[in-house]
Amino acid sequence: MSTVIRIVSSEAGGPIAERERRWFGPGTTRALDCLLLAVAAMAVFLVVGAFSGAITVNDGYGYDGFAYVGMVNEGMGGGNPSTRLRPVVVLLVTAADRLVFHDPLASFRALNVVFTGVLALALASLCRRYGASRAATTTLIVNLALAISTAKMFGFYPTLVDLGAYVFMTVGALAIVAGHRVPIVVACVLAVLSREFAGTLIVFGVIRDLRLRRSLLAVAATYLPVAAAVVGVRWLALSYSVAGEELRPLTTMTLAASLLANLTWWRDPRYVAFWLYFAVTLFGGVSMAILASGRAWSSCLRREPEWLAILLPIAAITAMGYTDMWRYLAFVLPAVPVLWVWAVSRHPPASARWLFAVVTLVTCLTQRPWQAMDVATYFRDWFPYFLIVETPATADATLWPLWTYRLAAAMVALAVTAWLVRAPRRPAGRMEAA
Repeated sequence: MSTVIRIVSSEAGGPIAERERRWFGPGTTRALDCLLLAVAAMAVFLVVGAFSGAITVNDGYGYDGFAYVGMVNEGMGGGNPSTRLRPVVVLLVTAADRLVFHDPLASFRALNVVFTGVLALALASLCRRYGASRAATTTLIVNLALAISTAKMFGFYPTLVDLGAYVFMTVGALAIVAGHRVPIVVACVLAVLSREFAGTLIVFGVIRDLRLRRSLLAVAATYLPVAAAVVGVRWLALSYSVAGEELRPLTTMTLAASLLANLTWWRDPRYVAFWLYFAVTLFGGVSMAILASGRAWSSCLRREPEWLAILLPIAAITAMGYTDMWRYLAFVLPAVPVLWVWAVSRHPPASARWLFAVVTLVTCLTQRPWQAMDVATYFRDWFPYFLIVETPATADATLWPLWTYRLAAAMVALAVTAWLVRAPRRPAGRMEAA
C-alpha cells in the first residue's frame, strides 16, 4: 500500500499538487490510528509510572508541586509568584478535586493520564498533517511515552503543570498549522496561561501568517487576545503578591538579570557536558535522530522558518536557565513531530525499520523507563548539576563514574543513530503541512 505525501511549492505556502508515493508504512496515519495511539500512550504512561514510584517530599507533592497543590486548596493566594502565572492546569485539577476525587494528588494523577492521551492525539495529528506513516507516527508516540521529560517525570512527580502545558502548546501549534482562527485563539490563550514558554506560539503564528500572506487584520485579531492574556496573568499574579515575596518571575528586568547571571555556569565543563547530554537525549532516540538529521530538517526549515520561533527562544532560555535545564528545553515539544517527519521521511522501508528499532532501543537505554525512582536518584540522574551547586563537597563522588559511562554511551548511541539516519535514501517531494 502507499502513503500520500503532499508535494507543495513555497508559493503562498499552499499545496499545488498531490501524488501517491510508496513509503515505509501501510498508509497515512488516519484519525482512528491517532485515537488508538492516544490510548496506547496512556497505558504506557501508567506502566512507566508504576515502575517509577512516587516522590515522598512534602507528602508526595514535591518541591514546586507543593505550591500548585496550595493553589488547588486555597486559590491563587496559595501559590507563589511563579506558579500564579500558570493557573489553567491548576483550575482543571481544582475542578476534578472538587467534583470527583476530593484529593489533590489523585486529581493531578488522573489529569496527567488524560493529558497524556490528548498530547499523543495532538502529536499524532501533527505527524499526520505532515504526511507521516503509521510506522513513523507510532515510533514517535511510543518513544515519547517512555521518555523522562514527557512521561516518567510525571509518574514520579505528578503535581506539576508541565504536562498540561505541553498539551495546550501542542494543540495551539496544531491549530496554527490548520489555520482555524477561533481554535488558535482559544488554544493559545490556554497555553500562555499554563506556562510562560507558550508565548513563543505568538511569534510562531505571526511569522507563519505573514509567510502565508494572511491579512494583517486577521493576524492582529488572532494574536492580540493571546498577548493580552500574557499581560493579564502577570497583572493578576502581581495583585496576589505579599510583602517579602521574591517577585523576580514577574518583573522583566530582574528576571533578565538573573538569566544573564546564570551564563557563568557555562565556564564549568561539567555544566556544558550535562547541558549537551540532556539536549541530545531529551526525547531519547527521537531527539538523537532529529539532531543527526540536520541536512533534512534545515532544508525544510528554510521553507517553514516559523518553527524556529519555538525552537530558538526556548533553547536560549534553557541555556540561561537554572540547573533543571531539560525541563525548560522540553517545551520545544510542539515542533518535535514536524522535525521528526522531516528527519525520517525519505528513508526507504528497510533502513526505516532499522532506524526506528535503534531509536526505540536508545530511548530505553537513556530514559530507563523501568527504573524505580527516589529523591536521591531524582537529583543524581535528572538534575545532577543541582548537586554540584548545592552540595559541592560530595557531588563529584555521587555523580562519577556513573555519569562518565552515561556520557560515553550517549556519544556512541549518537554516532550509531547518525550513521543510520544518513543511510542511502531515495528522493522525496518537498513536504509541508497539508
